[in-house]
Amino acid sequence: MRPIFKATGQRNERGVVAIEAANVDYTDTTAIQKVQANAIFRNSSGPLALGAPVTADNVTIDYLSISKATWDLQHMSTLPKCPAGNRSNCMTDPDSASCIRFVRARVCASMDGGGGCTLLPYQPVFPFLKLSGMMLPSAETIVPAGSLGATPGAIPCT
Repeated sequence: MRPIFKATGQRNERGVVAIEAANVDYTDTTAIQKVQANAIFRNSSGPLALGAPVTADNVTIDYLSISKATWDLQHMSTLPKCPAGNRSNCMTDPDSASCIRFVRARVCASMDGGGGCTLLPYQPVFPFLKLSGMMLPSAETIVPAGSLGATPGAIPCT
């Protein structure tokens, strides 16, 4: 069950990275780093084999809420303190800015505070091909939030 993005030309098991991230505790950085490493067929941080410049750090995972006014997906710069707290927020008001409703995974050089993705420059495997200026697509996948690592009966954090 190892995912990869379309941008690398490899097999893409539709949304597997986002699905894994939707079911992992977003406060557990080790678990998130493992999801990112799995996305590029690695057990630890490092580059994708024959896929430079893509590294595990380029697999960005962010969390989205739904705007009450426009029903658009919005990047959440401030997340609930814990998954149980998110579940409580969503039960109170599923369309609030503090309810994680979707998880997005994509390949980015960097991501700004508003959720904007800076694309990675393409690096050819064979240097005699001059493809400067080409950028890798972000290969964005969005899935509904799963458990986010919450366990049944967990007390919401304060």
